[in-house]
Amino acid sequence: MTQPGTGRPGWAPPPRPVRYRPSVRLASTVRAFVITSLGVEVVYTLTGWWLATTPRAAGFDYNDQDRPYATSDSVDLVVSMFRFGLLLVTAGVVIAWLWRVRGNAGQLAVARHRRSLVWVWLSWFVPVVNLWFPYQVVADVHRASDPDLDPWDGELRRPAPRWLLLWWWPWLLASLADLVASQVWAQQQVGPDALVVAATVQTVGGAATVVAGLYLLRAVRTVQADQWARAERYRAELPEWIRTG
Repeated sequence: MTQPGTGRPGWAPPPRPVRYRPSVRLASTVRAFVITSLGVEVVYTLTGWWLATTPRAAGFDYNDQDRPYATSDSVDLVVSMFRFGLLLVTAGVVIAWLWRVRGNAGQLAVARHRRSLVWVWLSWFVPVVNLWFPYQVVADVHRASDPDLDPWDGELRRPAPRWLLLWWWPWLLASLADLVASQVWAQQQVGPDALVVAATVQTVGGAATVVAGLYLLRAVRTVQADQWARAERYRAELPEWIRTG
């Protein structure tokens, strides 16, 4: 079976009617929150160095509740709290988008994903497996959204693009940097040297976060475009088999 006028193999009807739910607004929301988070990450890194380079009295201990507060202390506290809240909201929006496109991927192809739909949420929170399950979820969604993947193809044979690793590995590095920084702050005494260490770790984590965020934006753009193109091909070849919305 060949699609008229293209020389490209056409599609046989899929095993069930397809429901495609465009996620344009949700994807736009993801982009807005991710870009905002990256900006805050840069500010967070800068305030870390401001904190570390603020002149301190001899024997300074950041854990001393009676210490005199500098402007940098107050600014860093506000930025840190805002960053944490924004990170939670951004994570929720990203996972909601991933839930939508994972559902679309399951509708637009019968290909078997490595992780079931419930892992779209659980994969981020279950210890140990959260080191690779989220990447597998995104990689399989990316492959299943391929406009040329036959609806009857039950295997996701095409390897995920290497640039997806430039989203995942920096994200893991950024998470590790946050963990190390938290250990610095958990010390019984946090003096000027510890503040420099924390600022250095924040810089590494901030750079990794920016790289991960930029490639996450690329993943969102690519999956959105591929799923739309796949749905359009359904409308062209098998219009009676697809519903939108």
